[in-house]
Amino acid sequence: MGGIFAATALVSVVGLLSEGKTVGHVLTVAGFILLLGLIVALRVGVLAKTGARNLVLARQRAAVERNPGAPLTRERPGDNAVAVYGQYPRTVRYAVSYLKLVGCVDAIVLGLGYTYGFSGKVVLLGVAAVLVTLGGVYLLLDRRTYVDISAEGVWCRAWGRRRLAYTDFKAVYPRQNRRLAGVCLVPADLPTLKRKLSWFGRLGLRGGGVPAHIGTLTLWSTQIGLSRDALLRSLQAEIVAVARVPKPQ
Repeated sequence: MGGIFAATALVSVVGLLSEGKTVGHVLTVAGFILLLGLIVALRVGVLAKTGARNLVLARQRAAVERNPGAPLTRERPGDNAVAVYGQYPRTVRYAVSYLKLVGCVDAIVLGLGYTYGFSGKVVLLGVAAVLVTLGGVYLLLDRRTYVDISAEGVWCRAWGRRRLAYTDFKAVYPRQNRRLAGVCLVPADLPTLKRKLSWFGRLGLRGGGVPAHIGTLTLWSTQIGLSRDALLRSLQAEIVAVARVPKPQ
């Protein structure tokens, strides 16, 4: 890929010089072509990396669906005896980390305003930054239950009003997205599960932009202050247990 753009730049330089163009003009054109080549090469590299990662995740999900009870974490003494039943709000720590990230965005917007003036696009960016900041303040002040885990199933406010039973899922596997850690729950019957979710909850089935996670629901343990491994083992044990219960005749 880089060789193609380098050859194109060389041919352009020769052609421009033969037409009597100045050296400065020739170098400008050649530099632009090489810069374009660099951008394209970087983009192709990112796409290749994303594709490879998605392939690995898809294989991981397929393996877990084939064997829902497979060990997915490194177990330590006493871990299997720990249940994560309880009601969990989003933690203050998560809200603060979110606000820190938002603060960096706010600082950039203010810097743009002081440098180029508060007008047009900068004002729109400022409004967006204010809205995002208010969202972070809401996360900090909202102490309501966000996730409820019990022997009957799992409820998350983002999914809707209905509690989802463990029979609604056939497998669970770990997920990591930069600073967020959590688990993906694989529906046993996707159309049936969709009917139990709110409109907003169905958006979670899109996988957050990752093709390998499409059709799953993600529960972010980072948001509620739980160990991902403890949450994973607990949910996996529940899902496997109900799957082994014989159906009534």
